[in-house]
Amino acid sequence: MSVDRNSFRRLGLALAVIAAPIAVASAAHATEGRQDDANATQKYVVKKTKSGKTLYCTNEGPVTGSRIGSTVCKTLEQWKDVGVELNVQQ
Repeated sequence: MSVDRNSFRRLGLALAVIAAPIAVASAAHATEGRQDDANATQKYVVKKTKSGKTLYCTNEGPVTGSRIGSTVCKTLEQWKDVGVELNVQQ
């Protein structure tokens, strides 16, 4: 069986035509809903430690490659250091 270069080119073109819509559809599905998450306001839970410090905790989504999120707790000063302004009456 003899195969010429044009056969390989046609095969490559056919695969590109088939794969392009699949790649676009999967990229659109992967980013679906993320804009809404970015615009949502972050919720904080107030916790008191045994030493009397007040911590403000929030749930963060999972990092890339994981399904498990984490809870981050910081004082008001620590949140300000990272650029987060909380509207809290002291």
